[in-house]
Amino acid sequence: MATGGDHIQPVILGIKDLNDVISKLEKNDFSEDRWNELGLKLHISQPKLNSVKADNPLDVKACLRGCLVLWLQQSYDIYKYGLPTLELLATAIEEMELRAVAAGINQGSTQSQ
Repeated sequence: MATGGDHIQPVILGIKDLNDVISKLEKNDFSEDRWNELGLKLHISQPKLNSVKADNPLDVKACLRGCLVLWLQQSYDIYKYGLPTLELLATAIEEMELRAVAAGINQGSTQSQ
């Protein structure tokens, strides 16, 4: 029986969730050209993001995908910043001042549980 103190654990995302994460970003009109800023907000190092850009010059969609792959593969300090979840993604996007996008992602994360 659920009580007022119960807490729903966020779903930990992995690489298998890549297409779902991209779909949520697209559905909520996230601008792909802001992929580098998103990567930094997700605590991925700039050198790793530079490698993504070098591998995908002039292709922001591929850069966004590469950035998300690094995040979903936990290529950052998970002990300091936490495991990848939709809530963490929404928080990063909110820090980018994209509150409507973040709200859409948060709404989607609560509906899927």
